[in-house]
Amino acid sequence: MFIVGLFVAAVVSSASFFLIIFLTTPQGGSFVIALFFFTFFLSLTSTAALLGMLFDYLVGWRKRPVLVDGLQDRSARTSNSFRRGILLGGFGTLLLLLQSWGMLTLGVAIIAFIPFALLETYIIGNSL
Repeated sequence: MFIVGLFVAAVVSSASFFLIIFLTTPQGGSFVIALFFFTFFLSLTSTAALLGMLFDYLVGWRKRPVLVDGLQDRSARTSNSFRRGILLGGFGTLLLLLQSWGMLTLGVAIIAFIPFALLETYIIGNSL
């Protein structure tokens, strides 16, 4: 059921992203630019979470459900997909924002990646 809801969210957010791209201009002001980055973040986040859940479903179908703290392993894997989708969406949006300002280089991208990697490492370390 999560996959259906996430699919709908991905379709709606991607449609709104393409509507912002095709129906507005960058000269529309800062509100249009903020909407562009917000819809880009939503579409990237929902698409990445959906692909993560589908990959986990297709690859992890052989795994038996294991109880983790009284919950099925499926709910734990679902939350991992959502978390990784949000981190990927935030990282992609940050890179696009830096590119639009003309500040994106390989060194800046690596420095921007470090907080996301540390946050993921911290979350994984505390969940074990």
